[in-house]
Amino acid sequence: MATEALPRSEPYAQGAAGGNVYACIRLWRCRPGRRAAGTPYGIAPAGLPPKRAGPGVTLLELLTVVAIVGILAALTVPRLADSAAWSVRGEKCAAQVAAALKLARRLAVENGATNPTGYAVECAQASYRILNLNTGVYEPAVTLAAGWRFSVSNYRVAFDPYGGARETNGHSASLELVNLKDASLWAVNFEPATGYVWYKAR
Repeated sequence: MATEALPRSEPYAQGAAGGNVYACIRLWRCRPGRRAAGTPYGIAPAGLPPKRAGPGVTLLELLTVVAIVGILAALTVPRLADSAAWSVRGEKCAAQVAAALKLARRLAVENGATNPTGYAVECAQASYRILNLNTGVYEPAVTLAAGWRFSVSNYRVAFDPYGGARETNGHSASLELVNLKDASLWAVNFEPATGYVWYKAR
């Protein structure tokens, strides 16, 4: 009994006749009217345009972008590094001034029995020194780092034998260090009642 062959397209029939089963499958999957996103073996569905790559970037455009980025980096990085260096220098100055105030307070407390008047720290425009208020003897002056100055030139903080502090020239309980380049500030503060000293950026 003869079996009726199923209808098939001509290319499919030719592939079957040639015995190439894989070619038949590929041709059948790519037959007209089949809606699919893609097929095996890199064959695009019939009736759809071939997929093309998106617009690229030319070598000249890439070099132009690299050159612009390099110029911006050359202009910005040195300024940032310089600003960071000034900030570190200002913090170091503030820490040194705060250390001098703490030392004066400790000397006043430790020597209270023989020196009831205490010790003080006097600040000029760009230097400071510790003063024994009982004998009038000064310790060697310390100069601030280049580019840094005190906001006032006649600042004096006196510490009594109990550790309390006061500014004897009518200024506030905050001594400011000013950066002459960009006017940035570091402040060295003290608590009058206890003589506690700290510093911070402003």
